[in-house]
Amino acid sequence: MANRINASQIYIELAATTPPCRTDGLSIDVIGGTPSFSTTAGGGAWTTAQEAAVNAVIAAHNPATQSPQQVYDAAIAAGCQVVSSANPATLNGTYAIDPATANEVAQLYDGIAAGSFSAPGAVIAWPDLAGAVHNFAPTDFTNLGKALLSYVLALVAQKRGGPAPAQPVTIP
Repeated sequence: MANRINASQIYIELAATTPPCRTDGLSIDVIGGTPSFSTTAGGGAWTTAQEAAVNAVIAAHNPATQSPQQVYDAAIAAGCQVVSSANPATLNGTYAIDPATANEVAQLYDGIAAGSFSAPGAVIAWPDLAGAVHNFAPTDFTNLGKALLSYVLALVAQKRGGPAPAQPVTIP
């Protein structure tokens, strides 16, 4: 089944190119997201510029293509996979990075940096995305916080055209 793309939108956008890209006597079939260019009776041949213009318009209107915001939203919802090199048995997990959770992580990170958790034996119980609780010493939590917040910043950069950040993220 062919993808449904608004033909009038393609014509409008092609007509607005410089120079205008006319498609009189030419036809396009889009099957599986890939256009097939052909001519109709009395039509001329497709030029490379016409094919490039059509491909650009189709890509912009392809419902299978995710916008940078959609990619960002999906990554935020998926969380950040963390691997601990020092304590993998108890700290490895996938942690939430939604805005509310990232804010809580940042507040705790700041509190630890300010010395709020300086008592010996202090533990921060923090759930992973599945709800399993992990017990972090303050130093381990600062490592987690730095990793999660850095990952979120990398996702913001990706949304603005930067490279996709890698997972898992390793903490000491």
